[in-house]
Amino acid sequence: MVAIIVTILGVIIAAASLVVSILAMKKANKASEESNRLTERNNQFASGQIEIQLSQRIDEAKQVLVDASLKLNELPNNTNDSSRSFFDSNLKTAKERYVNSYEHACGLYNDNKIDRDRFKKQYYIEIRGLFESNSFNDFLHPEGTSRFEAVWRVYKEWNKLENV
Repeated sequence: MVAIIVTILGVIIAAASLVVSILAMKKANKASEESNRLTERNNQFASGQIEIQLSQRIDEAKQVLVDASLKLNELPNNTNDSSRSFFDSNLKTAKERYVNSYEHACGLYNDNKIDRDRFKKQYYIEIRGLFESNSFNDFLHPEGTSRFEAVWRVYKEWNKLENV
């Protein structure tokens, strides 16, 4: 009789342990799902922050380029060669900074660190313009000697180019 009671108590304790384990597993699962949801939200937030920083970096580089171009164009015709050379050099540096800002952005795009669809919608025309404008040929052409591999990769991907 005692053996039966001990067996019944053992079964009850085992069943109670099973119920507690199932409840703990469900609670842990729910906490894990919530944690995953929060992580995804934080990742989206971080991606948005990166995209804002990229936009600001490109806008700043564009403004520096515009300013350098305006300063060079505002020089009087009788400006000495030394001064003109300084402003030419300044413009070249501004152009390189502008292309560098796209190189950085395209690197993040290629590494899947930003939303690829949104990036393409936002920068398709600008990146294509880099290649179609003669202003940036010194930096981008020929492809084999260009330091801007990420920009080239994006341009070729978006325009399905085999050889440029």
